[in-house]
Amino acid sequence: MTTVNNLSGLYYPFSRPIDLASLKQMLLVFDSVAFLDPVDDDSWRAKLFEGLERQEDKRFAAYQKVHGNLRLLFQEGAARRVDPANVAAIENPVTTASALSDLLDDSWTSVASNPGHFGMPHRRLRGDGGATWQIFLPKMPGRFVESLCSDDALLRGHLVQQGDDFSSWTLSYEAGSAVSISVHLSVAEELGLSPVTDSAMHHELLIRKLIRNREYPNERSRPIDEKVVVQLTHSTVAALIDELVPRELLERMDMEQILRFREQTSPLRKQAMEEMGNRLRILSKVPSAEDFLVASYEVQQQIRTDLRGYRAELAATRDKLWPTLVGSMSSNIAAGSVAAVAMNFIGGPGYALAASILAGSLALMKGTLDLKIERAKLEASRSPAVTYLARVQSLR
Repeated sequence: MTTVNNLSGLYYPFSRPIDLASLKQMLLVFDSVAFLDPVDDDSWRAKLFEGLERQEDKRFAAYQKVHGNLRLLFQEGAARRVDPANVAAIENPVTTASALSDLLDDSWTSVASNPGHFGMPHRRLRGDGGATWQIFLPKMPGRFVESLCSDDALLRGHLVQQGDDFSSWTLSYEAGSAVSISVHLSVAEELGLSPVTDSAMHHELLIRKLIRNREYPNERSRPIDEKVVVQLTHSTVAALIDELVPRELLERMDMEQILRFREQTSPLRKQAMEEMGNRLRILSKVPSAEDFLVASYEVQQQIRTDLRGYRAELAATRDKLWPTLVGSMSSNIAAGSVAAVAMNFIGGPGYALAASILAGSLALMKGTLDLKIERAKLEASRSPAVTYLARVQSLR
């Protein structure tokens, strides 16, 4: 059974994210992020998106920033490609049945057919102007392809243009979403990865999918499926990080800075995910999708409350030790990275002032170490989730 101790994510539903800030956010949650892709050529993909940007949708331009950082992430082991040809679970009949079930669910397809509502870049190649999805054959189960090519009018209507082994297939957007989510779930199950997305639309579709057959009457409520807990754990942490570190700041941050922070906080990040999973797992009954999501938001709110209390205590500690820090102003200027190290332990509204004080003073080290000790005391009394999120907020 997959658990939250595994901090490797599988990005879905596309072969690559197109938003750099979202990718950085994922790297603050996961040790590594995998991409399901039969094509081992990022330069080809960059040219593809460049063409789509010029001809169809300017929002595809965002991928160029992602492309510029992928080589570093692959080199550092923070990202990797998974070839669908090497994953047997894709051809499992359950994978196809899961995708077809989505297409038979009117409420699901109603959401999946309207990417424009979520601001998603997309193409419109259907005769009626409906949203479409391009996909290569290796990312579709054989039985799913056979179903689309069958005489069933409902399923046949989702096949816009048939491709082959070397050219992409064009599906309705809802069919592309259905098969992509199901395939990524099967890959995640086989490889022990956790699904992660930067698409609010496909996160909602996944939650709807996972809970579809768990909307029992109150007297027959059952425990949450572990996969729901895992998915919601990571999406909850990602949502909280999104609140703590503005997207504008993530966009400006150097990718190497993100990688250094990940390395420094790796053990704490694992503990945070485990604790968050435990908090969500106590929601033992799920009478409906709506109740489940409301309960999960309550968990998020409690984390926010704890985090505000932690930051207030940390600010008080900083103020108490401020005279020690200020006392170092007359010290001799010395080379080194004291300022960079010390800033990790100050944060908050005093950032600019502290930067001017710290910039070249070794005598500050004593004050910094005192503050570090006080912060350690606070961290010992706080949950791993709150402590890690506070560290993330110090990136600001």
